[in-house]
Amino acid sequence: MTITVVTQAGSPAVTLDQAKRHLRYVLSDQDDLIGLYVQVATTHVQRICEFAIGQQVWMLTLDAFPATIELPGGAVSAVTTVAYVDQSGTDQSLQPTDFRLDSKSTPARLTPTSAQGWPFTAPVTNAVSVTYTVGSDDVPAPLKSAILLIAGDLFENRQQIDMDSRAVVAESPTVRRLIFPYRRVLP
Repeated sequence: MTITVVTQAGSPAVTLDQAKRHLRYVLSDQDDLIGLYVQVATTHVQRICEFAIGQQVWMLTLDAFPATIELPGGAVSAVTTVAYVDQSGTDQSLQPTDFRLDSKSTPARLTPTSAQGWPFTAPVTNAVSVTYTVGSDDVPAPLKSAILLIAGDLFENRQQIDMDSRAVVAESPTVRRLIFPYRRVLP
């Protein structure tokens, strides 16, 4: 299973102005750097929580159809395409009437509408892909706070960042507490 972000959120969860107010920084000479830190912090929080921050388009790829397809990332508002490679190696797409989206479950799920189940696929890697819209522009306040705290930590502790390995500064306990309720717990 692989998740690819096809389209990023249209607007950032935390704006440059919000980050600068949090940092108590009024000059514009560091705007690019602060913007980068906000972007890194947002990605970090999103990965920890497995939760789309802002409305995005994601693509899930699988080697075959499972009985039920789980769509990670939070609230799913639409499924754009369900594509697959059939047994003869030809690319195919399902019609929206061929599957049902259960957006009330967490994670959201797709099931076939046919009693016969999903079609058979070729025995190739990434034979199935599902493109869907996930997340909401209404980002919970604790996640915004976590983004600001991480961006602030990156800004204030630049020397602790290993740019070669892209290792992020160790998180504070406050950030862990803010993110904890939103992380995905595996059974």
